[in-house]
Amino acid sequence: MKTSAALTAFFFAKDFTPYTRRGYERSLTAFFSWAETHTCELHPQPVCDVEDVDKRHFNEFLARLRVTPSVATGKLLTGQTLHGYARVIKAFLNWCIKDDMLPERVTKKLDMPKKEVRVIPVFTPTQVNQLFKACERPGDIQYPWIAERDKAIVAILLDTGIRQAELCGLTLDRVRLDKQDSYIIVFGKGRKEREIGLGQASRQQLHRYIHRFRPHAPGVNHVFLTRDRRPLAAHGLEAVMLRLKTITGITGMRCSCHDFRHTFAYNYLANGGDLFKLSRLLGHTDIATTQGYLRAFQSRDARKGFSVLDKMREQR
Repeated sequence: MKTSAALTAFFFAKDFTPYTRRGYERSLTAFFSWAETHTCELHPQPVCDVEDVDKRHFNEFLARLRVTPSVATGKLLTGQTLHGYARVIKAFLNWCIKDDMLPERVTKKLDMPKKEVRVIPVFTPTQVNQLFKACERPGDIQYPWIAERDKAIVAILLDTGIRQAELCGLTLDRVRLDKQDSYIIVFGKGRKEREIGLGQASRQQLHRYIHRFRPHAPGVNHVFLTRDRRPLAAHGLEAVMLRLKTITGITGMRCSCHDFRHTFAYNYLANGGDLFKLSRLLGHTDIATTQGYLRAFQSRDARKGFSVLDKMREQR
């Protein structure tokens, strides 16, 4: 079967969300664009049909990615990004095996790239204040409500740790603003629904935006809107994040939704939160994913310990 036909069949068979589908399409398109032109001593002919793919293609493609700088950043890809490519390609090849297009040996003993174990950067309280201040738009007479929208976005991201797609997809009927029990209902990866509580500050800011500033938009049920009163999409949210980063001058972080997610997780643990509850709040299917945030917390906690040299000098 031609690779293009196999990819079409794969996406017909999978009930991916639009966000997940885009990620799979990006990785698989990159892999097959390379495989359909690649030749070497082991592969004298480029891949034409999916049956032509073997284990070595997988390894050679990852080897190429390791030494190829990203077009967007000019930097080499991280272990996390390489692992993401490998995970998607392996999932597709396993599907081909189940559909009798490939033999089982193709994915046996595939070496997955290792992820780096890094200390996850998080926003400091000072930077959080700067972010809220950067949301203000003095002189914006035409769209004065945008400042309140952006403050609500920052508040919700910091107080819930939801993903980019989850924030953009949040609708008015899934917001509960009650003094005794305020929460939002989001659809996460795998179309899994979960409830996340809101604190006083995020509840007040979200209530202020929805009931006092959000413009009337007939037929649009999404909470966060663009200037032309359409649902805020991922690229629009990224533009908001870029503006905040530019104004605040925050360095060492992308100022992305994931940075807010990391900040939420770290502070949840720092304030005595339970790891298993955090896993549910973040929408993780595997507790091992959540443990990455625990390592970041433990690393910072250890850094705040006493100085060995100072203690020794005190004992002289």
